[in-house]
Amino acid sequence: LIEKAYWGPKARASGIEASQIIPTSLQSQVKFESEVEVGAKKIALYYTILKYDPVNEVMTLRVDGGAPGVEIRNNVFTLSTKLGRFVELPNLFIGFPKLYMQIIDRPSPDQAILAIGEKIKASDKSS
Repeated sequence: LIEKAYWGPKARASGIEASQIIPTSLQSQVKFESEVEVGAKKIALYYTILKYDPVNEVMTLRVDGGAPGVEIRNNVFTLSTKLGRFVELPNLFIGFPKLYMQIIDRPSPDQAILAIGEKIKASDKSS
């Protein structure tokens, strides 16, 4: 994980309360993981970039993971690699909030800084 003190406010300004800031290459078969804490529960999520299309600026990811008593496998979704676009992660955990992924920076054409967390309600954005 990288400097949350730097990237956290950038994610918050774009509308996501990022519990995880993750740098990644945008190459096929690159893997990264995140762990999101909700109350006393933790969700461990493992991502694999299946495909990156630089022309259309989208990547296809597979997510696997689990929390105590729950396991998910082979959930595939697409994320725009354009700055500021959100995607809702598959919400397969009953009682957990919706989580979102967003690209908050592109330091180079094949690199991205991802924010993963909950969306900020409009009333909370000013705090």
